[in-house]
Amino acid sequence: MRAMRVICKRQLMSLLANPLGYVFMLVFVFGVNATCFFPKAFYIRNIADLGLLETSMPWFLALLVSAISMSAWTQEREHGTEELLLTLPVRLRDAVIGKYLAITIFFSLALIAAMSSVCVLMYLGEPDLGLITANFIGWWFKGVGLAALTLFVSVSVSSQTQSFVVSLLVCVAALMIGDQWQWGQAFDRGMFALGDLSISFAYAIVGLSLSLLILASRRWRPEQRTERVWQIVALVAAIVCAINFTRLSHRSNWQLDMTAAGLSSLSEDAQKIVQKIEEPVVMYVVLSEYIPDELSVRSRELLDMAAALNKSMGGLLSLEIIRPKDPLTKTGRAVQEQYKVEPRQVSTDTVAGRQSIDVFLGVHVRCGKEQRTIPFFTNGMSIEYELVRAIRGLSREISKQQHVIGVVSTEIEMLEHFSKLHDDMLPEWRFIKELRQQYDVREVLPDMPYHESLEAVIVPMPSGLTADQLVHLEDYLARGGKALLLEDPLPILLMNEFQRFNVAIAPSLPRYDRYAEVGEESVEKKCDIQTFYQKLGIELPVDKIAWSIFKPDASLPSSNYEMVWLRDDIHSFANVDMLTGVETMLFGYPGMIRINKSSSMDVAPLVNLGREVVWGENTFDTYLPKVEGRFKFNKNPSYVQSSKDAPYLAVSVRGEFESERVADKERCRVIVVSDLDIAHDQFFKMAGNLNVASSPDFQKIWASVRNVHFLANALDDLVGDTELR
Repeated sequence: MRAMRVICKRQLMSLLANPLGYVFMLVFVFGVNATCFFPKAFYIRNIADLGLLETSMPWFLALLVSAISMSAWTQEREHGTEELLLTLPVRLRDAVIGKYLAITIFFSLALIAAMSSVCVLMYLGEPDLGLITANFIGWWFKGVGLAALTLFVSVSVSSQTQSFVVSLLVCVAALMIGDQWQWGQAFDRGMFALGDLSISFAYAIVGLSLSLLILASRRWRPEQRTERVWQIVALVAAIVCAINFTRLSHRSNWQLDMTAAGLSSLSEDAQKIVQKIEEPVVMYVVLSEYIPDELSVRSRELLDMAAALNKSMGGLLSLEIIRPKDPLTKTGRAVQEQYKVEPRQVSTDTVAGRQSIDVFLGVHVRCGKEQRTIPFFTNGMSIEYELVRAIRGLSREISKQQHVIGVVSTEIEMLEHFSKLHDDMLPEWRFIKELRQQYDVREVLPDMPYHESLEAVIVPMPSGLTADQLVHLEDYLARGGKALLLEDPLPILLMNEFQRFNVAIAPSLPRYDRYAEVGEESVEKKCDIQTFYQKLGIELPVDKIAWSIFKPDASLPSSNYEMVWLRDDIHSFANVDMLTGVETMLFGYPGMIRINKSSSMDVAPLVNLGREVVWGENTFDTYLPKVEGRFKFNKNPSYVQSSKDAPYLAVSVRGEFESERVADKERCRVIVVSDLDIAHDQFFKMAGNLNVASSPDFQKIWASVRNVHFLANALDDLVGDTELR
């Protein structure tokens, strides 16, 4: 040990006394900070992290480690001290490890100096220190592995120049091989992963073992044949042990989430749910061999959550990952036929330009005779939520306790129905299909009293009900009913669907009748929705639309201010369990909710525009005036900033609803959302048409949008099912 310390100190002082060493360190620190902060992408992406370094840092490490280790042993040979060092009463192990420790210490000092970037991040924003800590730990372990390989090169070649060039090539090869095992990607996501550590240790063991063998071979004598054999056997054994340790570590998939929000691990509620499963579960994750940039974050989240479930359930979950190359291949056809996982077309940039490709991103789960399939993980819903819900639904005891949810047919029909206007059967919304995986969803006819078996109802645009139909909703609430009301002054996504028929559906327009001919209007008038909302203790004008100039990324594709982004970092969401896991939402032309403080109802805000956000309001006619009997969309509306307090976009209401027709009243529970578009099918299709070339981080932002997750949480909260969040 004393010899090891002496050699380590001697090599380290050689590096610290050499001005060239400080040049290497300065270039490394400058390169790291320049890559992180000089590009415009850092400032327009509006994310305080080191995301821009994920791809470039390994190459900086390769250059730095190659530079500082090139003289580790070649300098001994050039100065003629190698023979002296080998003949001294010093074990080769002490000499090699001493040199290796010196390289590692100097490299660590350079990495510590590069942490100056963290100070800049803390000045500019509020970074996730857990994520950043994981980033630096991962980079340090990468350097530890590369340092051993470069030391082996320094031992093997005769000059420093050769050592630097060959070391750089070896590091590049090591990084490319490591990429096949996703080396360091877990740390980039904020996970402390045993699998990534094992690769670093494997490289270190291989590099040090080869270095010892090369140096030992220079001491070999013809009569030492047995000793040579044992040294070679020891080398092979060390390499085999390193490889096996790496494989076992990846198989165990032990990970610790270091992020502040726990983004890459199962929540406590999810762990409690899956730990109730007592029967073996088989999960088939179907993921295309090639994943376009638009879905790279989503696919990584799927693999992370599947691995986390595998770890949490122990031996009860058998996880199999299938990577079809194409839907037409044998594997691609098999997963479609056997597992009902469907490919979806995603528009992406290729060498031939913008093209649509078929991508698999789904899961099939089996437990005994029960099975569940998630054909494709669309944006809007948390992958953790969907996976846990699928596994939870396999439990026989839980599946028998499905809650009954009703969907009221208003102007908007969310279930499958015939439209005379379209002259076709229109499918039910994807949002309803999502709900069917967890709830018993039933149609509610608005002209009849609501059945007592309904535990909650969804009412799309209640302003489209007639006066007689509204009576049944009011009586249901007066009896203690629970409802999710999706109002919308301008359902812009429905406008796109009906515009070819010159039909507009909005609360401020005459009632739409899906059985009417083209050009006809319903003879029935709409209800007095304002009086209804006053009874709920809120004000929701049916012709006022809120807009906001906030965008989470300045490089996002240009969009109207009425496409309102809501983020947790601007405090758009209330601190309630219902919004657990919701960090980003996107509303389209939302309405404005104000709370009537004089009302006896207990009204609590859920979602607002955010703090210190420039916002304003416009009327429906501003966007969709009727000119010569036809609706014409105004593409250049005026924007006047409002000085009022920002309105709410979703609220929760509790209390006794006023109704003269119900004698025995009970407290009702209502959640009012001022936008219907967040549940529309077009929302699910948007992600497939986004070009992320100009904004590499937009896919991360889009993957974090939780519109459907919020609505699902709202229904869970209404029926009292709080296990899934």
